[in-house]
Amino acid sequence: MINAASESEVLKMALIGYQQEKRKLESAMDEIRSRLKSAPRTVTAQVPSRLSPAARKRIADAQRKRWRALKKQLAKAD
Repeated sequence: MINAASESEVLKMALIGYQQEKRKLESAMDEIRSRLKSAPRTVTAQVPSRLSPAARKRIADAQRKRWRALKKQLAKAD
């Protein structure tokens, strides 16, 4: 049987050990919290850049010109 004095000592030692574990856990939790605060935010749905109708027409015209030149080259090769 454990006497009252030794039981008290065991409980004190257990308490000290649990307090040390608590400090370690709190330290780890603080580090995780700081990482979460400094983590880059995820980008939500961004609005796509919008081109004016004139810009879309210029791009389409340039693409058609490139295709015409390519088809012309292919026709000469045949």
